[in-house]
Amino acid sequence: MELRDLNLFLIGFMGAGKSYVGKRLAQALELRFVDLDEWIVTQSGRSIPELFAQRGEAGFRAVERDALHHLPAQKGLLVACGGGTPCFHDNMEWINERGISIFLNASSELLVRRLLPETEQRPLLAGKGEEELRTFLTTKLAERRPHYEKAQVHYRLETGREDVVEELRWELVNIVGH
Repeated sequence: MELRDLNLFLIGFMGAGKSYVGKRLAQALELRFVDLDEWIVTQSGRSIPELFAQRGEAGFRAVERDALHHLPAQKGLLVACGGGTPCFHDNMEWINERGISIFLNASSELLVRRLLPETEQRPLLAGKGEEELRTFLTTKLAERRPHYEKAQVHYRLETGREDVVEELRWELVNIVGH
């Protein structure tokens, strides 16, 4: 089996770099990149903050599940999932049944550094200062970690300067054999 015969799913907390890494890793592996949040926006005609505002988190998570389950039925996709995607409904099990899941496990300090300038663009972070953000991240990471830990591949990010694409490419080639 070759990587292009599989689907890959990047999971991890918001700010871990799933979209950034996903685009580059998909290119390196010659896979089609799909950002689940962008897919939802395209399919619904609404932004993620609009969907949260109109439907609440539970309603958004239902939309997210439906989008995940109705991705194009083809192989060779690299999907960057939203930070909460694996934590709701049967999404993590669904992901693991249909491909290789990769947990981008970013340190709390890296997440704070990346997310602090973006709090107003992210519905779950709106209005949070640095200490509130740090407390929120600690709590949410503890809630979500059991779901993230179900991933088949774990990659730890401490500084944000790791050569993630090359290291993951090498690891995936070793798993699949090609």
